[in-house]
Amino acid sequence: MKKLFNTLFYLTLLLIISGIILKYFTIVGGATSLTLGLIGVCIYYLAKSVKEFINKIEKLYFRLFLNFVLILTSILLFVKYLHHSFFDYFSIIVAFVFIVAFFSMITLRLKVKPLFDKIAPINTTVVMILYFLLLIPTFFESENGPNMIVHPSIVDKYYDVTSIGTNIPTYFKYKETKLINDSASILLKNNSIDLAMNLFKRKQPVKYIL
Repeated sequence: MKKLFNTLFYLTLLLIISGIILKYFTIVGGATSLTLGLIGVCIYYLAKSVKEFINKIEKLYFRLFLNFVLILTSILLFVKYLHHSFFDYFSIIVAFVFIVAFFSMITLRLKVKPLFDKIAPINTTVVMILYFLLLIPTFFESENGPNMIVHPSIVDKYYDVTSIGTNIPTYFKYKETKLINDSASILLKNNSIDLAMNLFKRKQPVKYIL
């Protein structure tokens, strides 16, 4: 039975990898394959967390933490690789926590191998490495790649990729006001900003400009 579950587990990882490749080359079925793979990982770690909690295994809380991080990272990858707009701000936190968990796992592997084997079984290690590799493209902008985790629109609220030009009609009650405006506009076009400012301060048109 355990062998069957391991086979299904690695099959879900294969679905994720194939989904990423198919999506990159814009081949039909990529999104479906990726979605099924990520759902499979979420179900696996949700069931694993329940089982470990019931059995009260050793190093339970850190393993539950890793399971929870992997579930959230699966949602993050789903959102970014399938170009959804929700989860944007929360994804920054999830990415940060995942990276911290990943490097903590690597540190344990190098320094305290017996403890590492109890905390991160081989299945969890493989998923952590795969997710880390999939997370890297989300920090860079690419044409066929995933959405960025830190998009410019999150950093700069006034970011806009397009600009719209428009002419707003202006009406003047007095002829003198319109003459001042026309004179100042000509000065601004000639990069004479100081003269234009002085013109408005004096509130007198410069007739010779027109």
